[in-house]
Amino acid sequence: MLNKSRKIKKNLHQIGHIPILELDITQEPFELFSQLQQKYQHYGAVQLTVSWNLPTFFENMMKPINTRVQNLSKLKYGESFIQKVGAHTVKSYKKMAQNFSKQYLQIKDLEQTYWQLFRSNKDCQVEYAADLSSKKFGSAFPQHHFQIGKDKQDYSTNKFNLCNVNFQKDSAFQCLSRKSEQISGVTVPWVYLGMLFSTFCWHTENMYFSSLNYHHQGENKIWYVIPPSQKEKFEQIIIGKGLDLNILKKVSLMIDPLELMEKGMTVYKCIQKPKTFVLTFPKAYHCGFSLGYNITEAINFCLIENLHYIERSIREDIKFPIMAKEYIAHKLLNYPQIQVSEQNLQIIKQLVDVYIRNNFKITKLTSMLILQKVLLFQLVAKQKDNQLFRLQKN
Repeated sequence: MLNKSRKIKKNLHQIGHIPILELDITQEPFELFSQLQQKYQHYGAVQLTVSWNLPTFFENMMKPINTRVQNLSKLKYGESFIQKVGAHTVKSYKKMAQNFSKQYLQIKDLEQTYWQLFRSNKDCQVEYAADLSSKKFGSAFPQHHFQIGKDKQDYSTNKFNLCNVNFQKDSAFQCLSRKSEQISGVTVPWVYLGMLFSTFCWHTENMYFSSLNYHHQGENKIWYVIPPSQKEKFEQIIIGKGLDLNILKKVSLMIDPLELMEKGMTVYKCIQKPKTFVLTFPKAYHCGFSLGYNITEAINFCLIENLHYIERSIREDIKFPIMAKEYIAHKLLNYPQIQVSEQNLQIIKQLVDVYIRNNFKITKLTSMLILQKVLLFQLVAKQKDNQLFRLQKN
């Protein structure tokens, strides 16, 4: 009689962790991001610890905020979240979150508890105050010289302050006007208030951008990350469940990482603590949840060598097209204060050559105009005014 090999069940403690590295805040951000991508992209993300005494004043913000109501046992179905409009101020949200956490004080393994609630049919509702635009509510990063920390340092101009990152050397977005061409949630940071079990569901970043998420204060967050090389395999699992891939655009679907591992996928984990960044790479699916009340903040950014991902994301119909890589290249090439390496300058010039040869057809194809009013590009006017694009008709 043959002995059938017994399938070993996976457990959460078997999930490997993404690399944890120390960040030197005197470095050039985009030189660092490029180096990290070359070395660690196969993980999907890295965590960066930082030694600074960054102050945050976000809890003093008194404007009413919206929250998403999430039922943990229904996250497996990808249903849209109910929005509670003007439900809280930051202080009332914090009080609500801390009261909720008291129910679980005696539980040591909150990660295991989360997935037990997820698999069950029990109602466990939490609220997530997500996507709070810093343009409306203010950033949790210092934005003024007088907002100094305990070390008496001024971090309002620091290059790793998320309000400043996209305007640094070798950023693809350095040429965008701070007043008229900023994209909420991409170049303009979003702030997130989490509570125990509040969830950010499986997703890739819009346009396959990279993301940078900073944990200001509060309890830890758990992240799960799928390497970019396994993106298509993950999507086949979604299809195998009888779901349409468009469900991922709603960012409301959770799948147990152990289920993914049982199906042969690689999943990495990260425990994000205060004073740490998590950097995700293009095409990496990620998700996670909070272990208690916390304040985090995030932006997207784009390396110039990653501009080709924009076209790929449009071709693969991932979320909404925001911009075309050729337009960004054109803006960069004509930006008087451009700060790029020689290698990146050559990439930009090649993209502009393609832009000219196709006589603007590419920009029309890739939906240059902003969707949902997130960007105010005046492309037609700029083309008419710019001598570079006054081409002779045959």
